[in-house]
This record gives sequence, structure tokens and C-alpha cells, in this order.
Amino acid sequence: MKNIVLCLLFLQIIFLHGQNLKQIKQELLKQNIESELYNNSDSLLLIKYPGGKSIVKGIYPEQGNLPVDGIDTVVIDVLNVDTLLYHDRYTFWKEVNATGGFVAPVLIGDVNKNGITEFYGSDLYFLDAPNGPFPVKIFEYDSQLDNYIIRHIYKDTLLRAKALYDIDNDGDLEVYIQTFPGSKYGFVMNAPSDTSFPVNEMMLNDMGYQMNDPTFGDFNLDDNTDLVYYSLASPGRNFIKTVNSQQNGFDSVYEFRQEDVYSAGFSAEDIDGDGYADIVLGNVKGKIQILEYSPVLGTYTNSWTGTVGHSNPYMHAASNDIDGNGRKEFWVGGDAFRNGVGITRFTAFEATGDNQYQQVARIEIPGIFSFAAYNMLAKDINGDGVEELIVCLDNVFFILTFRGFPNEHNYALYYVKFRDKVPSGVSSEYFGGTMYDIDGDGNMEVIISQDYITHNFNSFQVREFSKIYKPTIGTSLEDEIISPDDFSITAYPNPFNATQTYEVTVPHHEGFEVVIYDIMGRQIITLAEGISTGNRERFNWNGKDESGTNLSSGIYIVRLQTKIGTKQIKSVLLK
Repeated sequence: MKNIVLCLLFLQIIFLHGQNLKQIKQELLKQNIESELYNNSDSLLLIKYPGGKSIVKGIYPEQGNLPVDGIDTVVIDVLNVDTLLYHDRYTFWKEVNATGGFVAPVLIGDVNKNGITEFYGSDLYFLDAPNGPFPVKIFEYDSQLDNYIIRHIYKDTLLRAKALYDIDNDGDLEVYIQTFPGSKYGFVMNAPSDTSFPVNEMMLNDMGYQMNDPTFGDFNLDDNTDLVYYSLASPGRNFIKTVNSQQNGFDSVYEFRQEDVYSAGFSAEDIDGDGYADIVLGNVKGKIQILEYSPVLGTYTNSWTGTVGHSNPYMHAASNDIDGNGRKEFWVGGDAFRNGVGITRFTAFEATGDNQYQQVARIEIPGIFSFAAYNMLAKDINGDGVEELIVCLDNVFFILTFRGFPNEHNYALYYVKFRDKVPSGVSSEYFGGTMYDIDGDGNMEVIISQDYITHNFNSFQVREFSKIYKPTIGTSLEDEIISPDDFSITAYPNPFNATQTYEVTVPHHEGFEVVIYDIMGRQIITLAEGISTGNRERFNWNGKDESGTNLSSGIYIVRLQTKIGTKQIKSVLLK
């Protein structure tokens, strides 16, 4: 376990030793990833993944301090958990020689409606130098052979399967596949019949620049499919296009420019309840923007802009009222450095009105600033109507489950899977992870895509594949190590005038401290610290600071800090 943590933290240690982007570039090159400064900035790195995809990441030495503002915040140290608590919840089943390439999970679905799931991906394998092409193939499980076999091979230029969607509104799924190099063209492939694979070329989306994160939906409610994507052009542009069935292509209907700023997205759900999708994207500097169709103006607009306080908010998901308060959420995930160590943070937003949103929850993962896998999604994996958060970062895959109450967010680590240890002379990286009920038994499997590179003197061998992990029979989402029953803090009365009492519950033998801050984040007083007895403990605060000075009326933040996580609540003092 310690070896895994040291490996994952290597790029963070670079900053601790005062080195620069040159060292990061050298380490990326060892993983067959090229990089260069973006627009001559000493804080922006253009990363060029094998296969042609490029992204820009902000590398800021100090950013991303955890705000002290009363928003529900949980810190989960996934790198230092005891993996024995989780390893038997999912067990390895099979490998499929299909991936979605760097920083993307493999695409999965049942287009031909035969009840057998297909994998859409490339089976890249070569010795010393790419001897491809490596086009997208359709893999399907064969019960007699007890293995996944190739059912169809697309033409050589179709290399990355990006989406499954009913693009022509005929009730059948089409597959959207992008080309090499740089994903400059997108092809829509449909099935000749309801029970066949999508093998016929139906539409072409010709951009001329790399298209990132293509996302489909009916964003303006005109019963016609729309497509949003980010174009890696200069200046960076986000496009919304709509299907033109007569021309077998897409017509551009809206362009949103951000001068010399890289963006990525998207989630596209109606969060504010006005009937139109809120198309969420984040830019490298931490700005969050929403594009939405305006029926009054008859076009799309940048309807809202906010910030998250850290760089690279490129991970996006939407959840359907995860805390049960009657409001949907959209999630944004990104990363930064704090005191030289990388952190990843996920922030949930809710609508407070039409085109108005506020932060309601944060989940912070210390120790990870990923240049490899970088995706999240929200899925209800156990059928209870509440989504879990599924995340793949760097070389770790994990599942977070909600364990809070309406308007009180709390999350627990349910499952964690680190990349298997590799022998000397071998390197391996996760590309992305997802979950899907691949065998129709009502239980979702874990699917993680990765590569495996064997180095031998001046020779090397590269293989890409996805691993499937099946859930263990009888596994329940009720037995995590952190829950409201064993990790919580409450306050009463609230508001208070003279004395406020805090009830704290922390697992037995865990160290903890209770610290009070003002709304500006300044520490007021350390109220308690020690080792938990495992029982509910009570502490009182009389509204004074460390020196015994009476404080003025206002909002204060009470933070419970432990090794396994952080919880904070608001306290209102009324004089």
C-alpha cells in the first residue's frame, strides 16, 4: 500500500522540492505522454496523449485552499485507507481488449437489443512502435467461448468511440466515433435494422479542430438532437450544433468563445427547473459557466458564471436530488496544489432560482493531481433511487455513497480499487472507469480501462484493455467505514446567545479536533482535541476566543477534523 501512495504522489513531491514544469514534462514522457507550455505560459501545460487527444492543465504551485464558509465539506483520504476493507466487494472477472483511450472510460451499450452488452473500443497492441491503425471494434460476450469476441471492425480512421445516443430520434441508439489525429471529425454510425450493430455511416460532423467531450441532447426542446463540444482552436471555442437530417450532418447554431482559455465539460441536465438543459463547462482557471437556450431570445446564452477556487474543473456530472431536498445538483471536479501537495475537489451546486446557483457541498481528495484517469459520473448502483458518485483519478477507482440528510451532505467511501502492482520494467496507467450492468442481472459491474507497457532495454511492448469486476453477492451499501452514525457533529441551540453544545461522534481510537473559525476563515479557538473513546462526546462553547474575549454576533464555522475526513457546520451567535 505504501508503494502505491508514493507512486501516486510523485508529481506532487516535485513542487515540495522547488522544481518546475520541466520535471513534470520529463515524468510524463516516461509514460509516453508529450507536453509543452501552452501559449508560452509558465503555469499552463498542453498535454498530448497518445492517439492525438490534447488537454491543457493549470499547474499552479499554490492554489485551492479549503474554504471555511459553512458549506458541507468532507475530506476523504482514499490514498491511505485500508484496502482490505473493500477488496472483496468486487472481484475480477474478465478482460476485454477495448478502451476509450487516455482519460476516458470505454463505451458500453446494447445497440442490437439482444440482451448482451457490447464494448466499443480500440484493442491497441504493438511492439516498439505503433503498427496500426487501431480502429474501433465491437466486442460482445460469447457464452460458449466464455470470452469477448470481435463482432465488427470499423474503418481504419475511426479510432475513438465517444457516445451512444438516439441521434435521429428513431428509437434506436447510434454510436458517435471520432477520427485520428486529434479527433477532428465525428461520424454517426447507425444500425441497418433494430437487431443489428451500428455499422452504416449516417452523418458526418466536420470541424477541422480537435473536438473534446462531445455531448448529445435536445437542449432547446425542438425534438431535434443537439451536440455540444469544445474545440481546441485558438481562441478556444464551444460549439452547439443541431442535426441536419437532409444534409446528413450538423449545422452550427451557437458559438461561445473564451479568448486563449482552455475549457472542458459537460453535464447537460435541467438543474433550475425551467425545462431547458443547463450545459455546464469549466475553464482552466476555475471559472464555471452555464450555457442555456433562451426561448425569449431564440438562441443560447451564457446564462450564469461562477467559480470553484481551483484550476482544471473538467470533470462534470449531474445528480437527481442526491440529498432529498427537492433540488437537483450538478457536480464539478478539478484539482490544484496546496503546500506543494496535489488535491482534487468535487463541488456540488444547486439552483436557487432561474439561472441562479450556489455551492452546497464539497468533497476533497488529498494527494491526487492526475495526469491520467480523470472522470466522474453519478449512477444509482443499488436501485435505491439515490445516485452514488463514481470516480477514476490517476491510478485509483472509488465509489462514494451519500450518508447525509436533506440539506446536509455527507459522503462515505464504499469501494476503492488501486491499479494492480506491476513488476520492475513495467508501467501502467488507468485511463478511466465506469459502471454498467453488463449481464442484465440487476447489479452493476466496475469497468476500468488501462494500459500495460513492458520496457526491455531499447524495446517496449504496449497493450490497452479494460478489466471487469463483478459485485460480490450480498454486498450492501450500509457497511462503509464512515457514516453519520460514527462520524458526525451537531450543534444546539442554533442560533445561541450564551452557550452552544456540540455533540461529536468519531470512531474508537481515532484522533480528532474541533476548531471554530470566523466567516473569513480565521481560526478563533480550538475547542477540543484528543483520541475518541468511540462514544458520543459533548463540548461547550461560550462565544469567546482563545484569549477569553467575547465575540460579536455573526456566523461562525465549526469544523470537526479527523484523519479519515472532515465535517463542518455553521454556528450562529446572537448577542
